[in-house]
Amino acid sequence: MPHNEGNPVQSGSVEEMRPLMVDGVFGGVDPAAGRLAFYIDINVIAVSDTGAMEANSVNRFFIPEIRMSPETFCSIADMMKTQADQYRQSMREYYANPERPTIEKTSSENGRSS
Repeated sequence: MPHNEGNPVQSGSVEEMRPLMVDGVFGGVDPAAGRLAFYIDINVIAVSDTGAMEANSVNRFFIPEIRMSPETFCSIADMMKTQADQYRQSMREYYANPERPTIEKTSSENGRSS
């Protein structure tokens, strides 16, 4: 890790880690620890006798559980709640604005040729 003069916290990244999109999380907190278990759902697609694609089932893959102190868990939960509240407020303001920008469909997107 690089040395940061005057800063007692060193930062860096783990090269093997990559961002993951998740579909949900289980978790909780008690006096011993906070725990989060994120998961990814993958639809299992099959082709029916008629040739139509159908989602027959879902495979759920769990990412290794993340454990932390109860204090860290609560701090993260507070930060996420603040971010979620700000996001919801901005969406309410966006959809309440009658002059918000819209995307017009082109004639080809409407099924007509030009």
